[in-house]
Amino acid sequence: NLAESVNNYSTDVLAFEPSTKSGYSATYAFDVLARIVEIESGMPYDMYVKRYIFDPLGMVDTTYLPSDEQLSRIVDFVSTDNSQLSSVAINAKSGFKGYEDGTVGGGWGLFSTLNDYSRFARMLLRGGELDGVRILKEETVALMSTVNELSVKENMSPVQNWGLSVRVREKTTSSQPLSAGSYGWSGAYGTHFWVDPELGYVAIYMLNLSNAG
Repeated sequence: NLAESVNNYSTDVLAFEPSTKSGYSATYAFDVLARIVEIESGMPYDMYVKRYIFDPLGMVDTTYLPSDEQLSRIVDFVSTDNSQLSSVAINAKSGFKGYEDGTVGGGWGLFSTLNDYSRFARMLLRGGELDGVRILKEETVALMSTVNELSVKENMSPVQNWGLSVRVREKTTSSQPLSAGSYGWSGAYGTHFWVDPELGYVAIYMLNLSNAG
């Protein structure tokens, strides 16, 4: 669980001194944040996000532990090697090899659908509200979608930097045509989304590729 995981993280060493570089934390950072949510709310993290995000937004198929009916709708996983596709055996109830069914991660492990994910993204585009339901303050979404003042440019792309929980496009180039100010993220299996406040749209695509990178 998150409590055990975060306690284990505390025995590890830093990759570098804070405020000297930037790095991607695949698990540690958001697991720690999720554990803080558990402590402050007195609720398991999966119950918290269900009660305060998924249920209010009508995200009926977003969960850490799919039901049998939901499992019947999960696409097969594949990998690619030299342009050849092959099937991949994976624990469909955890999403990752080596994890128990229903394992809760702060920034990973959720199953969802295109419909559900689009509602989440549209909520962000609308400044934290969708269909009369407010999930986040406008100020919070503004902080998310703005390059964080504590971000360190070293190790980062020349066209993007960190917002809160997302990457933020700083400028448009021929190879990176998204509008400046667009923000979003990518999942381990190829799910990708972005929000473009300038043009007023969201984009989401979902792959089932185990080595999407």
